[in-house]
Amino acid sequence: MPVYHRTQRLQIYGEKPEVTQLFNDRYRMVVRCKAARDTEAWYNDNKSQIFADFGTLYNAQMSIDGIDSRTGEAYDNMVLVSNAVGYTSTGEYVVTFVYETLTATWTKEQEDTVSSTDNGLRIVERSEVATIVATAPYGEDNIGWLSITSGGKTLYLAGFKDETKAEADAQIGRVTTQWLEAGTLSETLDNVGSQKAKVIEAIGPDPATPTGYSLASKQESSFNGFQTNRFTFLKDNVELSRTNDYVGSQLAITRVFFNPTSDPTETGYSLASKQQSDFEGIKTVKYVFLRNNILLSQSRDQIGSQNAIVEEWFNPSDRDEKTGYSVARREESNIDGIPTERYTFMRDCILRVDTPKVGGSQRVSVQAFDMTEAEVTADLVAVTTSHELIDIQESDYEGIKTSTFVFEVNDFEVRSKTENGLQLLTRTELSIEDFTDGDVGTDTYSGLYLAGEEIDNGNTIKKRVSRWAEAGVLSEVISDGPSNLPKTRTRSVRAIAGEPTGTGILISKSQQNKDGLITYDYTFLENLSGGSPVGLLQSYETIIEVRKPGVVSGSVINLISEIVQTPPTVGKVKATVSVTLTTSSTATLPVAYNLDGVSCSATITETRTTPIGIEQGSSLSVAVYNTRRSSQVRPFPNHYHGSGASSSYITPAVIIRDNDNIIGESLKETHESQVTFSGTSSAPATTGIYEEIVEPVFVSSDGTQYFRKTTYTI
Repeated sequence: MPVYHRTQRLQIYGEKPEVTQLFNDRYRMVVRCKAARDTEAWYNDNKSQIFADFGTLYNAQMSIDGIDSRTGEAYDNMVLVSNAVGYTSTGEYVVTFVYETLTATWTKEQEDTVSSTDNGLRIVERSEVATIVATAPYGEDNIGWLSITSGGKTLYLAGFKDETKAEADAQIGRVTTQWLEAGTLSETLDNVGSQKAKVIEAIGPDPATPTGYSLASKQESSFNGFQTNRFTFLKDNVELSRTNDYVGSQLAITRVFFNPTSDPTETGYSLASKQQSDFEGIKTVKYVFLRNNILLSQSRDQIGSQNAIVEEWFNPSDRDEKTGYSVARREESNIDGIPTERYTFMRDCILRVDTPKVGGSQRVSVQAFDMTEAEVTADLVAVTTSHELIDIQESDYEGIKTSTFVFEVNDFEVRSKTENGLQLLTRTELSIEDFTDGDVGTDTYSGLYLAGEEIDNGNTIKKRVSRWAEAGVLSEVISDGPSNLPKTRTRSVRAIAGEPTGTGILISKSQQNKDGLITYDYTFLENLSGGSPVGLLQSYETIIEVRKPGVVSGSVINLISEIVQTPPTVGKVKATVSVTLTTSSTATLPVAYNLDGVSCSATITETRTTPIGIEQGSSLSVAVYNTRRSSQVRPFPNHYHGSGASSSYITPAVIIRDNDNIIGESLKETHESQVTFSGTSSAPATTGIYEEIVEPVFVSSDGTQYFRKTTYTI
């Protein structure tokens, strides 16, 4: 019955795998299999059928048609370390799997190799293996202190080598180590300067310090390929070297000590410097001795326009004087690490003169060493003519204390022009007398007007800076006037040395002092021709709606009184609109279609006169009547009235009979109806001012209130 390995596509070749027992209870197993389709098994598309990932276990299934191992077949921690395919000597196409027992724990691969140094210290070499994903067991910081026990002795890690190979035929992590018994490997005497030092090569704990010595240095070293430590011991207070070296132009004594108990001395010398030093890798102390009051160097140095003498001294007794010279500068200095004093000597002199060649200010700056004002002025009379001394300062020139004298021309001018060609002039005057104020806008100089000035009468030298300008317009900007004032414009004028003028209305003004020049900013409101805008600005026709009054009249027909009414109406008419700028706040009352006070009323009166009784013969001389009158009043606001009306009817007398007898004659009966009017009897005017609106628009710079008057005329 065929047996398969990890997949149904790999049948074990031969009867069974090869198993080898290794050191430390480890095993190696070689499994050879036949591919189910050997003609195509090696294809790139099929390689996952014959190759498995390194590090996978013996009983892991393949990714295609995978199967588990048989019960009890797999060894613990059996990891794939090699996988190959090829033909056997007999021509079979065979896939080979090689496994070894490996874990993430480093395990000895074989028995340690034990040897010893020449002086009998035990040496152990060890090889350890693990899976390639295991953490590296050793680092550089383990050398010299990580230890093992071998043969009853303590050995320290002296070196290691990682021999892991991530190759197709070696997927095993392997580290080889070397362990060395603690102790002294060698002890020698070595010259350090003029002294003999003890040098001990050791591994493990530091060796004991030899009697009468101190540890001078400890270094990492190498002994027969093992990493060890080298200890150098020297006796205390030992002079390692003594030399004579030049410091500047003088010979100095230089002595180097290891662990001095006290600072050494030299007869006739002073200690110039004490420094920590390094002598052949050993920390030492270096002493340099020099004689006192020694000139170490002398040189000449160019400072400004003068040559100065520069001297370097060690512990000088007195260097404040030098014939014909003065001390210009004293400094703490340093030559070859030794503190010194540097003296710079100079003669009384002018160091530098700065005379500008451009501009009228002509400020001359003089730097002098140890000179008075009178001496400087006398030496530079050609430069300082027509100048006033305006400042004296203590200054520093290349570290030397000097005096700076500043002279300036006592009267100079600077001319310029504005963008539109007006002349400008700035005049600066210096004097020992006080200056008086000028009259801005009135005083003239070189045909220009005083536009501003600054006077400083403080201190000894007085100063006046005056600015003069040609009168004229600097700029003029014309723009549209306000939208509610048609056919107007604003003219903004900036002028210098005089106020701008205009025929319009001055609506704003200001003045400012800029760079000492007084300028005026005025804004005028004008008509489009540049004149005054007061008066009619605009006139045009438009259609407006008006309210027309109603009219009533009377009518009596067949003794029936009626009022005929035409009610008020709203109609459109053509009107002329006039916009006027004025200082008057009075509005004209409207005339056209003014319905204020237009009103009337109608009265309807009914009167009946009826006789009482009848007239009998001629004996009744007085007629008696019954009169009945009724009245009704109706108001008509916003109406005017026409003519009234009336009508009457008289009933004629009739004969009164009693059967055939005539009793008498009846009286006449009267019936009267009447319509009368009171109030407005005529229509208002239909021409003239219909409406006038007055609105405030602005206040001029002199405080006058201006109004816009809009008039509608029919």
